[in-house]
Amino acid sequence: MITLKTATLPEVANGLLAAAIDHELTRVQQDITDRPGVRSKRKVVIELFLSPADSGEDVVDAVDVQFTVDSKCPKTSMKRRMASFPKTKSLGFESDTNKVTHARNQRAFEETDEE
Repeated sequence: MITLKTATLPEVANGLLAAAIDHELTRVQQDITDRPGVRSKRKVVIELFLSPADSGEDVVDAVDVQFTVDSKCPKTSMKRRMASFPKTKSLGFESDTNKVTHARNQRAFEETDEE
């Protein structure tokens, strides 16, 4: 029998708990690498839920433990103006902003001849 404490967490479920924590840490690190301009904090959450095991007796001789591992990254957000088409009741947009002609004063990327 192994005593549950921080030093023995890597041994829980034959290492699956440690692997789950490592996975979420890698996920958060990858998000920071992919989106360094997003200054919001990322979070890794490790929760332990403990409750007395139901033995039918007044004496508690076992405890049920549930482990939960999760991470939170800032949401991806994009803002884009879309044209409203009342007849079709839909929204429309051009994926290439250089070809947008329906709005005056529309900003566009400068054309380049690089290849």
